[in-house]
Amino acid sequence: MANVVGVFVPVAPFTDISLGGFHFSAVQQLFFVGSLATAVGVFTYSYKVMGTVGKGLMPLSPFAAWVVVLAQSLVLFIFASEGLEYFLASHNLPVIPLVPVSATQAVVGAVIGVGLCKGAAKSIKWSVVVRIMCGWVVTPVIAALICFFALFFMQNVFSQSVYTPKTYLISDKVFSRIVEDGFSASKLSTLKGERFESGVDFIRTVENRVGRLTSAQQQRLLNMAEYVKIVIDPEKTDNLDNRLFSAEELADIKKLSGQRFNYRWELQNALIKINPDWAYRPATVLNKQYNKMLAQKMTVIENNFIAQSDRKKSANCSAD
Repeated sequence: MANVVGVFVPVAPFTDISLGGFHFSAVQQLFFVGSLATAVGVFTYSYKVMGTVGKGLMPLSPFAAWVVVLAQSLVLFIFASEGLEYFLASHNLPVIPLVPVSATQAVVGAVIGVGLCKGAAKSIKWSVVVRIMCGWVVTPVIAALICFFALFFMQNVFSQSVYTPKTYLISDKVFSRIVEDGFSASKLSTLKGERFESGVDFIRTVENRVGRLTSAQQQRLLNMAEYVKIVIDPEKTDNLDNRLFSAEELADIKKLSGQRFNYRWELQNALIKINPDWAYRPATVLNKQYNKMLAQKMTVIENNFIAQSDRKKSANCSAD
């Protein structure tokens, strides 16, 4: 489901609903639609794929097929479970690095492993394996090309917004934070007051002065300089989900009523002054869940209080 509907989560068109005492969020409704679409695919177009994995690579007995599914499940769980990672870290055990794992690649590898374990390597149809591996390489390339031309077509023919423009402003406050982060004040002093309408242009300009930046440094700079008008409107405070925020957190937000912020980090700093719990904890495995939840809360707050005029301006810029 993450692969099917994950990209739609930020723009889910649904609103929260309650039926028979049960509450369904927009994301849950989106996952339900994705589940229905997957079910339709299983009954229509997926038979050939299932046949290739289940019979095309090599003949599998019912027990061997069960071992394949079990191996696939264990691989996905071990390398994708944050709960397991937290459990190991909390018991002072070595953690297993979490990596994006493909279910298809895991199951194909499991089938090959069964064949090798049974000493039946000759029964494995290696030509099918090669075709599958070629598909793993070619499919992302084809998808990228289709996406590029589709977005180009939608933007230039139907004047649809295909991205959200962002502005980056090097104010005195931002410049001070950049210097505190270890960047050269003398090399970047000429950028004070500069405004950039593209993150690419902003990073390229900085690199022309200080040299090549790591991806982490680039992200920190973008986070510090992104210019967003946030107004804490007390009337919008009630729009915040009280299941996501505690009563104390909602009270902290209300204390900022009427204040304006030009950067996301300014809003967070203001909240930290009220309650230190709004600060991110050190980036350790044990703090990962806390920091992730805090980042989600900050995103909800920021999106809820972004000035409407700023939203309209962004939409107009996208259309232009």
